[in-house]
Amino acid sequence: HLAIETARILAANNIPVKIIVEEPTPTPVLAYLANSNPDITGVINFTASHNPAIDDGLKFSPYHGGAADKSTTDLISQYANSATHYNTCYYEHALAAGLILEVSLQEAINAYIYGYIIPVLKKLGAWADILNYLRNHPEFRLILDPMQGTSAKYLEALYKEFATYSGRTGFFKLLHTD
Repeated sequence: HLAIETARILAANNIPVKIIVEEPTPTPVLAYLANSNPDITGVINFTASHNPAIDDGLKFSPYHGGAADKSTTDLISQYANSATHYNTCYYEHALAAGLILEVSLQEAINAYIYGYIIPVLKKLGAWADILNYLRNHPEFRLILDPMQGTSAKYLEALYKEFATYSGRTGFFKLLHTD
């Protein structure tokens, strides 16, 4: 697990870490968490960015959740490529010391879907439009294939809310979510 190894390195250098260990997290969720939480000063995401998993790379986003500027990514690359050793600690010790805080998948879903996506949809008026459409078009069915992507649990939570509030349980089906 690259994320756990990275958390061990950061914690060994007294850098507090919040980590979602249950499963990989979509970049937009991490960006929102960084932008909405003053305790988060940056995000490290390991992603193949639509390439084979063997090509995973490190993506750093600063506190605002957007892309890091070139000078920052160049500096990270320089440090990473010239390192001859690094400090590390036991994950469990850092967890017990409070240097690592595990954020549950449900906490991330609650923050992103219920604390951000749904309120924005409501503010824009799109929430009511979607619910009205679902209520007025009983023939509408949605089949979505997130292609084993990291968004599956987040999409499921959002569509379950649409289903509940429109009275249309079963209007959607997610494929390939494992």
